[in-house]
Amino acid sequence: MDELNNGIKKLEFKQSANTLFKFMKKLEYLKEIIENSAISPRYNIEIIDYLDLKNIIEIAYPMSCFCDINLTKLHMHTEHYGNYGIGLKKQYVYENIDVEPIHYVNINSNEIKDFKTALNSALYDKNSEKLKNYLTTSLIFMKPIEGKMYVTENDEKVLKKFCFHDEKEWRYIPPINTGELPMFLVGENLTESYINTCSSVLKTKEKYCIKFPINEISYLIVDTEKDSIDLSKFICALKKYNKEEKMLLISKIIILKDLERDW
Repeated sequence: MDELNNGIKKLEFKQSANTLFKFMKKLEYLKEIIENSAISPRYNIEIIDYLDLKNIIEIAYPMSCFCDINLTKLHMHTEHYGNYGIGLKKQYVYENIDVEPIHYVNINSNEIKDFKTALNSALYDKNSEKLKNYLTTSLIFMKPIEGKMYVTENDEKVLKKFCFHDEKEWRYIPPINTGELPMFLVGENLTESYINTCSSVLKTKEKYCIKFPINEISYLIVDTEKDSIDLSKFICALKKYNKEEKMLLISKIIILKDLERDW
């Protein structure tokens, strides 16, 4: 294999980004990622009513999501997911982290009709454990081309319709030990407090987090110049990094408001 790879140029993405971005709504979340050089997954609700499962309309499972969107087109994404972000080199991520691009599906297709039939059958058949595992894993990396999602507006969660395909999502699912945490939350376990509790436990387990070396960071995105100064001071005060590493991190900071002038 080494002989085959010898002299072969690294993969370069021509029409998609060479960076995978993760956005968040608060600067403190980005600071936490930088301080730990790690991204913690959390449980997120997915609406799966299109699968016609018995008594299951919503489900939550642990994930960390990235978007595969070019820098000049990020503004539509940040409107919903926040103005603070980290960009990791895609080559590093897909070679070293168990991530997958989402499989976007047409809910009216024959593929989904067959999937619904198989999943409904496997979920309630004790003799179909292997098939159930395969189908639920497929579900984790599946999303409709368009659908509904909860968003927070004025401190309240509301349902909104989205074109999910525009998000170009890649997803990381931690290798959950079901003795420690559930892989799926449904029914009465879908309360905000329980989701937050399970997500907090995830954060304490390093084995479930995405670890990365700081030289694999392409960008640190902040909203304003004030944020840039704040983040730079924060990086300078971190004891875990040496002077060169701090300079490298600060050099990756870009300001969203400056990018907007060229969009």
